[in-house]
Amino acid sequence: MDQLANCPECDGLYIRNAFRDTCAACYKKEEELLNTIYQFIRKRQNRMATVEQVTIATGVSEKQIQKFIQQGRLRVREFPNLGYSCSGCGALIQAGSMCENCLRGFEHELHAIKEMEERSKQANQEGNSTYRAKKSMS
Repeated sequence: MDQLANCPECDGLYIRNAFRDTCAACYKKEEELLNTIYQFIRKRQNRMATVEQVTIATGVSEKQIQKFIQQGRLRVREFPNLGYSCSGCGALIQAGSMCENCLRGFEHELHAIKEMEERSKQANQEGNSTYRAKKSMS
């Protein structure tokens, strides 16, 4: 649903929609920055560049480069050293918010919690059954 908002970059008014989170002028500036990045990393000698090296060479901030990667606007499949930090361990990732190791650990913990809850639920049910049986015997 479209709604009136202030641009987080310039504070100007714009109509927020599902496709952009900035006003048209700031979006155009972002597109120019994205083009600058692509011009740099497309060169064969720059394909292994890190985010820091791209920042130094292009003047585009690391934060902006990481934002482009997270939004999927900067396709990094062919650029293995471009990415952002995993929210769990800080490892370099190119998609999502966690690396595979952290995701597996998180899933393992979640599974363990569900098992504990299930055991607790069963123990409570067994306890209630024993209580009911004792009560009906009295």
